[in-house]
Amino acid sequence: MPTQSVGLLLRYIALTLQLKPMNPFKWQLISSLLQQEKLAVIATLNKANYPQTALIAYAEDKRLCLYFQTGQHTRKAHNLTHNSKVALSIGLKEENKMTLQYEGIAQQLGNSQEIKSLKQRFLDKKSPTTIEYLERADAIFFKITPTWIRYSDYSHIKNHPTVFECSFG
Repeated sequence: MPTQSVGLLLRYIALTLQLKPMNPFKWQLISSLLQQEKLAVIATLNKANYPQTALIAYAEDKRLCLYFQTGQHTRKAHNLTHNSKVALSIGLKEENKMTLQYEGIAQQLGNSQEIKSLKQRFLDKKSPTTIEYLERADAIFFKITPTWIRYSDYSHIKNHPTVFECSFG
């Protein structure tokens, strides 16, 4: 994608989400890692404010929002009914030495057209989430809007790692 197009896209996203425009280089690094990875560890809080984690498959969009599917009777689904704040760790491949720490607000999706589009996004990504899993009767879908992201790339540690943080909203 040409640099000018990335800049225009970032300004549009910033206006849409009412955010400060993000540095295109940082956006590209975060977006690229989100596209490469398929799994994340998500942390939610139960009613007693104890953290609970789970491994999820996710899909992403150009606004750096994440989407995941789960069963309606899972702990994470139950936890999100009373506290929508989540934290995720992305970048589970040891050979990459790149990670994202990602915090955001999760919201359950109810629009059937949006869910249909999301299912296709999972399949296009070749996510571990199969069509059988996406079509389960108890399947529910969430969108996570980022509030804070920390990108870390230690693959070139001898030349200085690349580490930065971005706050949203």
